[in-house]
Amino acid sequence: MSLKAKVKVGHVNNLSAARYCAGMGVDFLGFRMGDKGLNPVAYKEIIDWISGPELILEAHRDQALTLEDITSNYPGHYIEINKDQLHWLESSGHQFILFIEQSDLPFVMTRIEGKDNLKYIELSVDAIEDLTSSSPVPVMLFLRDPRWVELAMQLNVFALSINSGDEERPGLMDYAVVAEVLESLEE
Repeated sequence: MSLKAKVKVGHVNNLSAARYCAGMGVDFLGFRMGDKGLNPVAYKEIIDWISGPELILEAHRDQALTLEDITSNYPGHYIEINKDQLHWLESSGHQFILFIEQSDLPFVMTRIEGKDNLKYIELSVDAIEDLTSSSPVPVMLFLRDPRWVELAMQLNVFALSINSGDEERPGLMDYAVVAEVLESLEE
């Protein structure tokens, strides 16, 4: 399947969602790390069954995680951080994505200049119509509402980002939101 835009599906926490998204041609899969996320063993079991998407380690929701915890226990392509973890950008050898609310963009602009290991900003907005800021780093636009796809496609963003759901039990999951977005992006 070919999509009209690059897509990240985040908060993936089970094999069913990972395989579904990989099969649908998603470019990036995000996995939450830490207390409310996957432990290293569960993460490794999932990623051993998928190929294609680049793997994003979503560390931005757990302030207890350290960069050492993540890099020692979770193989991946990118580490997603928040504005309180900007000091991690000083670490060479890692590729980062910065997840921020649109209101935080002015705060981080001066702090990200010259940071070559910051590859993308994942920007969360309250409404697509409010997106007025520009960024020197390619932007992934987090879609809070799947109805925003058409409007988002008109913007100059690098990728669209949505969240996966949770399995009700192994193999049983509601893919409605993910499927709606991916189907609207089919070429």
